Amino acid sequence: MSKRKSMASAVEETKEKKAKTEVSTLMFYSESKDVKAGCGAKETLAVGDSFVELDKIKGWRKVLSAFYAAEKPIELNGRRFVTMEHAHHASKFWKTAPEFAKLFEVGSAALPHAFLFIL
Repeated sequence: MSKRKSMASAVEETKEKKAKTEVSTLMFYSESKDVKAGCGAKETLAVGDSFVELDKIKGWRKVLSAFYAAEKPIELNGRRFVTMEHAHHASKFWKTAPEFAKLFEVGSAALPHAFLFIL
């Protein structure tokens, strides 16, 4: 069998597997490309599934990141944070070191320095 024919067979086999999938699988990782749902690396779409509304959101995979900075600050327990990652790290100190926890909040003069703790 020629190399070209075997590659074509592999492509067809992959398409068939994707077509038979019963559950859609969408992936997110830090280097995700902004492509339509189901077209990303290792993604599958179940027969009949459509993510048209999701595809309308530019960069929807990046929004899933804990490091995503939304247009408006994230509010949690009356505190405001630039990212969920900031909120997560602040929450570790709310009870034991509340003054340190405040360093992660929006408006803190130390916010740029607090960000270094999570990188």
